Amino acid sequence: TTFSTERIGSTRHYAGAFDGADADARLTNALSATSAGDTIYLEKAPYTSNRTISTGLEIVAQGATYNGTELDAVWTLTARCRIRGISNASSSSEIIVDSGADASVITLCEFNGSTAITINDNNVRYVNNSLGDVTFASGTNGGLVDACRGAAYTDNSGSNTQGDIS
Repeated sequence: TTFSTERIGSTRHYAGAFDGADADARLTNALSATSAGDTIYLEKAPYTSNRTISTGLEIVAQGATYNGTELDAVWTLTARCRIRGISNASSSSEIIVDSGADASVITLCEFNGSTAITINDNNVRYVNNSLGDVTFASGTNGGLVDACRGAAYTDNSGSNTQGDIS
């Protein structure tokens, strides 16, 4: 699926249609134009800017899963988000689910084995992904890692659940 307009309905946005010199700049502009509950569809491009996402959004790779929408940066979530379909090109990539991002979901992503997924809030789901080093911080609970291929799992709280990791 290819999108060509900034706004696809009232709550969906295509980052590539926003002004900016590169995918990171266009995503920054898309993020500033969204409201809680909106969806941003990413370009098939590398994202190399570290950023904090403080609006509760769904962020989706355009087209098929693992299609080249690559994270090569640190993204910190401080609001409940759903991240779907991204991959990464670098072991320096990291997703930090921080305080305020309760019940976030990371799904259908493909990371390399040393990508860090650090979870500092409750009820976070890491499901149907490939790889990634998932760490639940002390004091977190209700989290789940399930249906993941090759994900490393550390629960420093003892109150989260590991399902199927093959």
